[in-house]
Amino acid sequence: MKLLYTFKEAQALLGIGKTKFYELLAEEDGLRTVKVGRSRMVAVHELDRFYLKLTGAPLPSAFLPASSRASVAADQVESGDGRPSLRRRREIIAAMRAKREKAERRERRRRRNAQRAALQSVA
Repeated sequence: MKLLYTFKEAQALLGIGKTKFYELLAEEDGLRTVKVGRSRMVAVHELDRFYLKLTGAPLPSAFLPASSRASVAADQVESGDGRPSLRRRREIIAAMRAKREKAERRERRRRRNAQRAALQSVA
């Protein structure tokens, strides 16, 4: 299990673009980074903190190190602390995934139409 993610991996994990990612880094209470050699990376607990702030649900346990999974498993039972239940968190994640996939389909369609228009203008 990874503890550190490159900026590109973190962007993909959160489902956000490069511009938004760098805006988050610039915020006062935004994502904090760790320097590893000449590279900057984002720790998984920082991604979890941001994701919790954004959605109200913790990062899915598949992305967390094994030591953190036990605490996530314990929190999966709704305890009245205002956090959504496991079912609701899964629904949130599925909705975010569907939204990202829809945006990707829209972008592919836009590019395909632009290519067709370029080919027609050449002919």
